[in-house]
Amino acid sequence: GHLAQAVADGVQRAAMEVSSHALAQQRVAGLRFAGAVFTNLSQDHLDLHGDMESYFQAKARLFGADMLHGRAVINQEDRYGQRLHRQLGGKAWGCRLLDSRQGNQPPLARDGELVMCDLSMGAGGGEGRLISPVGEGRFRSPMLGRYNLMNLLQAVGVLLSCGAPLGPLLEQVPRFGGVPGRMESIGAPDLTVVVDYAHTPDGLTSALQALRPFVAGRLICVFGCGGDRDRGKRPLMGAAAAELADELVITSDNPRTEDPEGILEEICTGLPAGIPHRRELDRNLAIHRAVVQAAAGDTVLIAGKGHERVQIIGHEQRPFDDRRVAAAAIAQR
Repeated sequence: GHLAQAVADGVQRAAMEVSSHALAQQRVAGLRFAGAVFTNLSQDHLDLHGDMESYFQAKARLFGADMLHGRAVINQEDRYGQRLHRQLGGKAWGCRLLDSRQGNQPPLARDGELVMCDLSMGAGGGEGRLISPVGEGRFRSPMLGRYNLMNLLQAVGVLLSCGAPLGPLLEQVPRFGGVPGRMESIGAPDLTVVVDYAHTPDGLTSALQALRPFVAGRLICVFGCGGDRDRGKRPLMGAAAAELADELVITSDNPRTEDPEGILEEICTGLPAGIPHRRELDRNLAIHRAVVQAAAGDTVLIAGKGHERVQIIGHEQRPFDDRRVAAAAIAQR
């Protein structure tokens, strides 16, 4: 496999995502990890796991003594993270964010915590002070959104736990603009267009919350739900979008072998009465119309596919990239 080839090529360190599918299906059996991060757990993949408890237990396998021989770095702002942190005890470092309005709280209440405090977040990113079990320092990040700062804090934490020095890590933070397809801004002269991978109710809420404070006009959300996947989250996605966006454009994601119209119907069951929304099965047309018809000062969030370069319709993978479609629409305004 790829890891075996990397070892053969002399690579000494690797970072990887370990999915709940991989853990449940024993695809990483035999691997041992020097550090592990728990970001959050929200409704997803219940087509495989059945319920949230089974989903949590699958994720928790990564942090067992047979797989993890180093430090766990855990988001304490997530309720499942809090539970896992209690289970692991001293093996775990917890992570919290404190914005400037919480400045009267002790920034480091317990040993073994990583905290971002004195936080200031704006359209250009966030800055503040990072306190860790091995030291502290100021940081500035160009990434949008509270959840991106939590991801950053946890990334720094796991590197610290593996012996990296704090100072050089903080020096690199301003140079990292984020992951492709995650809150990725597509350049537009008179409006904001952002592509994000958010495909769960919590993910969509986080993306919209990150954008909401900086919207001058309307916040328009283009999204759908994948076919042949957890159907229970579809109305929850509709409700999440309706709560925070001013206008919804509901479209196809990766319908796979399901009826695309049926997926949209299930999303719409979560919409409160009277919520402005449009339905457009053709994702290319949905994005195009949302961007072209947006007014100056509006913000358009295109959610669900992020970095993906294909759309899965039936059993066919068709070339499709939200970022390219958005850029083409911007050029036609």
